[in-house]
Formats: sequence, structure tokens, C-alpha cells
Amino acid sequence: LRSPSVLRFVAEHSLVGAVRQDVRLLVQLDAEGALELYAAHQHAAPVVEVMAQLRGEQQLQHRYLHALFLKDVHAGAAFAELQVRLYAQFAKALLLPFLRASGAYPLAPTLRTCEAAGLVRERVFILSRMGNSRAALELLLGELCDMKAALSFVREQAEPELSAELLSRSLTSPQLVADLLDNWAGHTDVLQPTELLRRLPAGSTIPGLRAKITRILADYRRQQQLAASCAQISAQDARELSLELFRARQGAMRVQPPSSPCDDR
Repeated sequence: LRSPSVLRFVAEHSLVGAVRQDVRLLVQLDAEGALELYAAHQHAAPVVEVMAQLRGEQQLQHRYLHALFLKDVHAGAAFAELQVRLYAQFAKALLLPFLRASGAYPLAPTLRTCEAAGLVRERVFILSRMGNSRAALELLLGELCDMKAALSFVREQAEPELSAELLSRSLTSPQLVADLLDNWAGHTDVLQPTELLRRLPAGSTIPGLRAKITRILADYRRQQQLAASCAQISAQDARELSLELFRARQGAMRVQPPSSPCDDR
């Protein structure tokens, strides 16, 4: 088992079950290759057994669980809470894709792990899963200052009261108002420009306010014109199709009379 070629031999001859108790030994030979091998043959080397042999080796557990996740999202479900902590410790960038793909992790402990690790976007996702959309929105605006992400988040949540919360929260800061005006285009389903302009605080000092409002009104006018043009084209198409159907039904139709036994005489 100490030969460097043992992993290839085991894989080629389907002998993973025969080395299911030799995880540490194979890892010493080739950690990446061994972990990939065990992740690809869960039926021969159960996940629980492999994790037990890797106890105390958190980085190896992380690499094994990640390899497992890439092959089967649900294979490591029993270790989902641990996997969250390992991602937060060793590979923060991989945690959010895991959170989106897996539903096996407990929400409250995961939120605490993300808070301890300073992971804001992951907290936004967990809070939205917990139904606390307002807290998630506050993180986007307060900690990340990401208005574009906040607008997209409100659209995804499809909660009317969240749109009002976004506007109210933005009006507390001239910078947030400026960011909202800059990123409003394409988000009329989230916030109507008339409501936005009506609520702008009088006397506020907002850099480039005139240019921002002019652009918003121009964009809104173009959207209205585009919607009207689309409706007109759809109505014209409907009329033309109706006329085509009417003409087709006016034409004669050849009917083949049923055959009779007398026809053969």
C-alpha cells in the first residue's frame, strides 16, 4: 500500500472497498488523489467511515467534503453544519455556492458562523432563507453599500413592503439616494420614479441631482414608449392573424364522400 501507484491500481481494479480502512495511509501517499478516490466511491467507502478516519484533520475533512459536494450535493448532508464551518475557515469563496445548492445545513448555526467569519453576502442569503428580508436588506445597504445588489434582492423577494423599506432606508442618506438614482434604470417593477421623486427630501445636497433626475425621466419615457410600441405591434399581429384565419375559413373545402359497397360493382 505504500507504493505511489497504489491509487491507480485500486481505481483500475475497483478495490476501494478493500482499502476503506486505510484512508490515512493513502492520504499520506497522495492526499488529493486519495480524497478524490474516496469521494468518487461512496458506495464502497461510506462517507461516515472516511470522515471518522480523518477526525482531527480539519483541512483534509474540508477537501474531502468539497470533493464530495462537487460529485453529489446531498452525499455529505450528515456533515453539512461542519462543512459550513470548514468553508468559513479554509475557503470562504466556496461557501455561498454551497449554501445556495444545499438545504441540509441548520440556518441559525450557519448564520452565527457567517457572522463570526465576517461573511456579509452569506448572511444576506441565510437571512432571506429565514424570512428576515429586512435585516438582509439592511446588510446590503448598511455594510456593503451595494445599491445594485439591494435592488436585485428586492426584485427577487417580490415583497411590496420591502420596496417601501428600500426607499425609506435610502432617504436617510444623501449618498444612498444618489446610488439609488444611479441604479434605478431597469427597476421600475421595484420602484416607480414618481414615488422616488416625490419622496426626495427638500433641500438635500445630492451630487449631480439634476442630471440623475433627467436621466431617470428620459429612461422612464423610453420604457413607456417601448411598452406602447410592443402593445401596438401585438395588436397588429393579432388583427392580421384573425384576418388570415377568416380568409382560410371562407374558402371551399374538398370533401371525400364515404365509399359504398355498390361502388365496386
